[in-house]
Parts: sequence; structure tokens; C-alpha cells
Amino acid sequence: MCSVKVIILLFCYACLSTGATRVSFESKNFYNVLNWIAAEPSSTDQKVLYSVQYRRYDSEHRFQIKTECQNITALHCDLTMETPSLPDVHYVARVFANGRFHGRTTRFNPVAHMPRFRWGQMMFPWRTSSGRARGVPSIRPLNIPLRSPPQSRMNRITAACLLSLCSN
Repeated sequence: MCSVKVIILLFCYACLSTGATRVSFESKNFYNVLNWIAAEPSSTDQKVLYSVQYRRYDSEHRFQIKTECQNITALHCDLTMETPSLPDVHYVARVFANGRFHGRTTRFNPVAHMPRFRWGQMMFPWRTSSGRARGVPSIRPLNIPLRSPPQSRMNRITAACLLSLCSN
């Protein structure tokens, strides 16, 4: 009997540690979207309406209502404007289905979910990790001859004035 309790306890701990929750944040392309799994309606003809609340993880902040995500049928809500990417600031959100608590997120920090770029990827996104360009046999430098603009009499006077000021 004791071994069955231990197995059940370990199973429950595994469910919690893998993040198997009904409500979660997804951060993609700098958008923070709250997603959730559909709730089962109490009857077959009943429509499920969802409402979203969010807050900073700090204990002094209260949950705020996301006006655009009240009584909706969608399984997601865009919270990008409400969850700015600030270091060391976490957010939580909760979802209600037909007025009853449906689920809540764990702490979410948008900065931790931002994509990490390497300098080479930002400067040369067409190159592979081997340094060769994708689909292009070789990259040749582009030489563009540049000429200075013609000097006018005003440019020469200005340059002479500046030189005389600097030499004193």
C-alpha cells in the first residue's frame, strides 16, 4: 500500500514539474500570448465563455481585467501590452470559464523568453554555421567608387576659417 502512495505522489510531482497546466504564456516574435486548453461545457448545448485576468507577480498588485478578453470563445488572449519586457518583472494570469476558475499560469518573465541572437546571425542571416552562404556558391565584395563632391568657393573659405581658428 505504501508503494502505491509513493508512485502516485511521484506521478503528481512529475505532472507539476513538466508544466502540464491548462493555462500558459507563449512568447513568440515579441508577442506575449496567453493560451489555455478548452473547458468542458456542463451541457452539450452550452457555449463556454472565457475571461482573463493578469497581474505582476508581486504580492502588492491586484489582478486586473483584460477588457478585450472578457466573455470570449477563443482559446488565447494577447497580453503583449500588459506584460512589457522588463528585467526582473514576472507576471501571472488566470482564466475563468463561464465564471468559474479554469486555471492559472506559473510566473512568466518576457525577457527570459526573448530569442537570443548571435552577432553573426544578426549581421549575416543568410550564412550557415559553416560560414558559407545558403544557395550561393560564393559571396563577392561589391566595390562602389565614391567621389567627393566638388568643392565650392564657400567650402574653401569655411575650411580656411576653421583652420585659422584651430591654429590659434
